[in-house]
Amino acid sequence: MTDESVSSGCNLLLKLLRNLLRNLLCTLLCNLLRNLLCNLLCNLLCNLLCNLLCTLLCNLLRNLLRNLLRNLLRNLLRNLLRNLLCNLLCNLLCNLLRNLLRNLLRNLLRNLLRNLLRNLLRNLLRNLLRNLL
Repeated sequence: MTDESVSSGCNLLLKLLRNLLRNLLCTLLCNLLRNLLCNLLCNLLCNLLCNLLCTLLCNLLRNLLRNLLRNLLRNLLRNLLRNLLCNLLCNLLCNLLRNLLRNLLRNLLRNLLRNLLRNLLRNLLRNLLRNLL
């Protein structure tokens, strides 16, 4: 074996190790960042939408119940029952909607974000690591 062939073999091995390390780091970092971003965005959007829908539904229910109870009850009983029923229904519906929305949005966003972030982060990190290694 000549010095050139040994040097060429070492360079090839070094290049393979660099690529392996770069790919491993990219995969680990991409997965970590993707999971963090997906969870953060899912939680943020779920909370915003749930709060908005709960507010709208509670207002709608409150108005419906107010009209219904106004015809059925009088004075103190009317106010007390209206508030109790409205709060109960609002809480039930809000919890139900929150769970449904959270599951739906989480699945939808995870799929969308997973694809977008995987490609974006992989390319960014690969370029960054290529320059560093």
